[in-house]
Amino acid sequence: MHFPPFARNGFREPFKFFTAPTAESVTQAYRPADGKQRQSVSRAKNIVVFLQNRDFFGAQICHIPLLEALRKVYPGRKIHLVSKHKISNLLKELGLADEVILESGKLELASRYFALAPEITLNLRRQSGFVNTLVGLGSVQTKIGFASPISTKLFTRTRTHETGVYRAQNYLRLLDRAMEETHFSEGNEILIMPGAGGEHKIWPLANYLDAARVLSARHPVLKIAFVLGAKEKGMRQAIEQSGFAVYDNLEIRPLVEKVKRAKCVIANDCGPSHIAQVYKKRSVILYSDESYTAQGTIDEWFHKHDRAVALIGEAGAPIDTIPVTEVVANVEQLLCC
Repeated sequence: MHFPPFARNGFREPFKFFTAPTAESVTQAYRPADGKQRQSVSRAKNIVVFLQNRDFFGAQICHIPLLEALRKVYPGRKIHLVSKHKISNLLKELGLADEVILESGKLELASRYFALAPEITLNLRRQSGFVNTLVGLGSVQTKIGFASPISTKLFTRTRTHETGVYRAQNYLRLLDRAMEETHFSEGNEILIMPGAGGEHKIWPLANYLDAARVLSARHPVLKIAFVLGAKEKGMRQAIEQSGFAVYDNLEIRPLVEKVKRAKCVIANDCGPSHIAQVYKKRSVILYSDESYTAQGTIDEWFHKHDRAVALIGEAGAPIDTIPVTEVVANVEQLLCC
């Protein structure tokens, strides 16, 4: 989206191109009928985060480190998330937000935002002219977001969005923080996540079962369990017949706890794999390069650290070109760390 340059002298007419409501117009439009002014919620208690506008599970999970950091750095504040998607409620279920505001229109959103009078606003939608302008026009003490033609002029602090950085780390950079080491009491369980949003991303279940059998035979002390979602219900019978445990359709809290305490995670490029990635678990993640896009995906959606391995299928070929022996070897190497 192209925006015209700002006026040089005192910001004269900087928003002629933008027709969304200003704070003043919204205040007038929503003035109580009885003429009495309502007291705004104390700004010292509110943080607003405009979540990135993607509705799939993994994209939501990537917000976790940022929200955990906000809870840590700003204790006692109420965190309000603005989202277009109901799936964002999972972040509230994890205790990382006090409210999820689902957008239903620009005027209503502007009214609710100004009424909150937040102390801090973080905007993760660098390409949204509406949100950047809404935040920029508000009387927020601290306005943080990715650099854009509007935010660089009106925000307190901006950071360049780096597409070669794991998305969760990109968000943390807005707070000048890095992904932290996490330490959980680990069990003896290897979790396998054989599903994914796209068929081309799915390594065959037969391969996962072969890998599980080899690992179980070589490491009998380890328990191997498969994590399935609703789309993978057809896999359950074959897995159970092979003698392995199944965790089926877990709610978000037990799912996160299972992953936190896993010894290692083996997964396709799928949403639940990001739980392992944001918590720096031992992970072997499998990527298809059938459409020659694997490296770009890995640059932005794979958390590179010394306990994580990305295995890529042959370029232009199905993901099943990743051999079982390579998956097993990488898991065993991680288990030694």
